[in-house]
Amino acid sequence: MARRYKDIEIGDRFGDWEVLEFSHKTERRQNYWLCQCKCGVKKPVIEFSLNEGKSTKCRSSKNLIKDDQHKDIQIGTRFGKWTVVGVAENDKRNRKKWLCRCDCGLEKSVGQSALFSQKSTQCYKCRNVNHGMTKTSVYQSWVGMKTRCYDSNNKKFYLYGGRGIKV
Repeated sequence: MARRYKDIEIGDRFGDWEVLEFSHKTERRQNYWLCQCKCGVKKPVIEFSLNEGKSTKCRSSKNLIKDDQHKDIQIGTRFGKWTVVGVAENDKRNRKKWLCRCDCGLEKSVGQSALFSQKSTQCYKCRNVNHGMTKTSVYQSWVGMKTRCYDSNNKKFYLYGGRGIKV
């Protein structure tokens, strides 16, 4: 059974889009409507995307809203082990960067998007800290056991992982 969509009329709103007029019909009989976003951008939008809710605003509006949500970071705000201590110079693409201090004392400029998406939560020194037990015989036995169970290239895999033994 074919899906029946709402007939689009001038003045209808779909998210931030407002329908201004019918734009054109393609060779595949797809209707395009000229819409204006609340940020002022005018663009033809395919009827299907409006009815399905796949297009609710223009791309520049999406970026503006994303920046508006995060534009006022207070000095002293923490993101993982980072503490914001000031504003850094923007990068080549004019993206916002913040000067951050890690708990270990290292200072580095970190991109705003990396802070909010949690792609950067600590410096490289803190990320590479191990537990200090890698040279002990117990740790080496544990690594050997895992290798025998999961590494099919290990000589003794057939005795452990090959028989279905898991750790």
